Amino acid sequence: MKIDLNKEILDRGGNRITAKIKVPYIKTLEDGEIIEEQRHQAVVLNLGKALRDSVLTSAMELSQEEKLFRYNLFLKIEKDCIIELNEEEINKLKQYVCDRYEVIFFGQIVGMLTE
Repeated sequence: MKIDLNKEILDRGGNRITAKIKVPYIKTLEDGEIIEEQRHQAVVLNLGKALRDSVLTSAMELSQEEKLFRYNLFLKIEKDCIIELNEEEINKLKQYVCDRYEVIFFGQIVGMLTE
C-alpha cells in the first residue's frame, strides 16, 4: 500500500501540531569512540515523523529480531515521501503508534495508514 509520509497531523481544531520527537544522533567522543544517541527536536508533526518516533520508542526490552525489524522499518520511513508498505509493516506501525500516542492522534495516524 502506498503511504504519503508528508501528511500533517492536526488537532481537533484543524491546527498543525508541534511535537518533540526523538532524532538519532551520532556522536564521536574525545577518545574516538562513536556512539549513537537520541535527541529531542521540536517539529511540526506529520505522518513520517510520528511513525519514526513510534518505531524508535520502546517501553520494554526488545529482542534482536524486533530491533532488526524496527531498524529496517525505520530505514524505509526515514524520509518524508510516498512509500510502499506491506500489511505486516502497517500492522506493526499501528501497534507502535498505539503504544506511543494518545487516542486522538492514534486514530488519525491509523486512518492515514489505512486510507
